[in-house]
Amino acid sequence: MDTPDGGLLGAPPHELQRSVAAAAIGRMAAASGLFSAHFEHRFELPLPEWWQVPDADLGPYPWEPEGSWRGGALHETKFRTFRLDRRIGSFHPAHAAKWGTHELCHGLLGFGWKAGAGPLWLATAARLAELVPVALWYFFDEAGLARCERHAGHGALFGPACPDCEVRAVAHPGVATGPGVHRWRQSGRAFVEAEIDAAWRTLSTGVPVSNRYGTIDLCTDGLAYTRAHGPVLADPLFAGWVERFCSPHRGWFDDLDGLVGRARDIVAALCDEGDAPPLDGHTGTWMAQDLGWRLVQLGAEIDGEVASDLDGMVDRLAAAASLPDVSASLDAIGAVVADYEALFEEVVLPEPADLFAVGYPVPGGYGVSVQQLAEGLQHTLPLTCGLLGPGLGEVAAAFAGADPWVRQGIGDRFAAFARHHLPADVADQAALEAALTHVPAPDPVAVSLRGQARSDARWRWARHVRRVVVTHDVGTHPAEPGSGEPLDAPVALAVVRGLDGARELLSFDPALADAPEGGPLPDGAEALVAAGLWVPDCWDAGDPG
Repeated sequence: MDTPDGGLLGAPPHELQRSVAAAAIGRMAAASGLFSAHFEHRFELPLPEWWQVPDADLGPYPWEPEGSWRGGALHETKFRTFRLDRRIGSFHPAHAAKWGTHELCHGLLGFGWKAGAGPLWLATAARLAELVPVALWYFFDEAGLARCERHAGHGALFGPACPDCEVRAVAHPGVATGPGVHRWRQSGRAFVEAEIDAAWRTLSTGVPVSNRYGTIDLCTDGLAYTRAHGPVLADPLFAGWVERFCSPHRGWFDDLDGLVGRARDIVAALCDEGDAPPLDGHTGTWMAQDLGWRLVQLGAEIDGEVASDLDGMVDRLAAAASLPDVSASLDAIGAVVADYEALFEEVVLPEPADLFAVGYPVPGGYGVSVQQLAEGLQHTLPLTCGLLGPGLGEVAAAFAGADPWVRQGIGDRFAAFARHHLPADVADQAALEAALTHVPAPDPVAVSLRGQARSDARWRWARHVRRVVVTHDVGTHPAEPGSGEPLDAPVALAVVRGLDGARELLSFDPALADAPEGGPLPDGAEALVAAGLWVPDCWDAGDPG
């Protein structure tokens, strides 16, 4: 599924240019018709009670208060929304760019499952289904990847992404030559083969065998995945869905030799040895497969004639998935959507807007959960939503139709929307609240080394600072919402985040709001340096000797 800029949905072009491996994944994903769903647009249906494992890392549903929006992002648990059998990836705005190709790699590789398999076999299949995406993350994607000066050549970070690395990778697309390229590819292949060997030893001995790399242990990941999804994997409904929608050419393997062979084909492609064979499917195939599972999940708790009607829709979606023409497949999907709308008018069922809120465009105008986005706006921008009042629903619907697929929080995305579509006082309020929510954590290096800069230092705004210029009286707290009246002159505000997460609001000279970064200290910026708002890229060691 293409985006207006020519990229794959859920994989912006600049993310696929970060490394040679990322480009290979993007190329193979396009050949297989793969794409990703927008995580914050997608509404997760409740699981039947008998599919739930209370002590597994499933977490609460997104629509439950303790499991929904946190810190300006829709909370994602480890296993509830992630399934190895889904060929559609997940685009999460709060994730680093590495996740885009990682998700597409999952789609390309596939999964292992067979009826009656025991937990150890399923856990081994799960770890093998994670193998290439993880190897891509820690090894192949690092071959020729541009990183910041601090992290260059040292590989992926075992922790939060580095903002400087993110910027540099976009500015300098990956290269296919250099000593580091061979080293990372060689290490990646060694990891893959060691993991495959550990998987075979696990099955032959009956004892889970780990192959640890840093904090990564796919053996325990596979066990945790199988425990969390065990009731689903053992349910005849899942077997029926696999039979209708899956095949070895669509990423399903009932033998682990086939899954390992597919993994090695993709690894060869990541090492520039020719692309792996494409999957037998296109956009409509994966869409029908995804919608089919949602109907299976819904029908699991319904009996009688309505259950039969839903099952018939699943059959028609399975037929749509096998049509060779994308347009014909989408037309068939649209007919099923219309049938569900008609059934919804007759019996009590979930709203079509919820069932078909899958995070990508669906025939009939569906795909985005407007209600979920509205809840995100209320969580992130409460004062802004207060200004909108009863009009919030209409504005949220307009925002849902224009919400870009970018790695930004919902507050920042809405603030950009507000600048072009809403009154100036609302736009100012949204910009300030978004800055308060999404201001990044401080760079501990800059905080620790705060002091005299080297004479050749280049200067920039500190990472833990967001600047906002407002022209209206806007507030930061429900107790002090601001009047919304125009100000006599623009006011520049710096939202500063401390190491403890607390936010502070400082005013500064509006003339410095757009001061150029990456060069000498701008004139008049000394006060900003003293306040820690501007930082250098290198410091004077002050060697007394």
